Amino acid sequence: GQVSQSGDLKKKTPATFAQDAEPEWIAVDRESHFAYVCLQEVNAVAEIDIADATVRRIIPLGYKDFGEAGSGIIPSLIKSCLGPLTAITSIAQQARPN
Repeated sequence: GQVSQSGDLKKKTPATFAQDAEPEWIAVDRESHFAYVCLQEVNAVAEIDIADATVRRIIPLGYKDFGEAGSGIIPSLIKSCLGPLTAITSIAQQARPN
């Protein structure tokens, strides 16, 4: 599936959201109010209110066509992807409204 810019999930095949999204990594903010879960198959991050145990929103991360000229993966940047919890926390904090 894919998440649209509005945060709506568009499924490829019949599946539950949890099956399609494949939650993989989790990070918790410094105050332990929110958890951010990487939804790898839909290229998004879920913001979870820990006290309420509810998903507050899904933050779409966009789309990149790696087949487009000049849009390939740069191997030297792969090392920067090895710290996924730090990256998810950073993305989620930047996307969170004040």
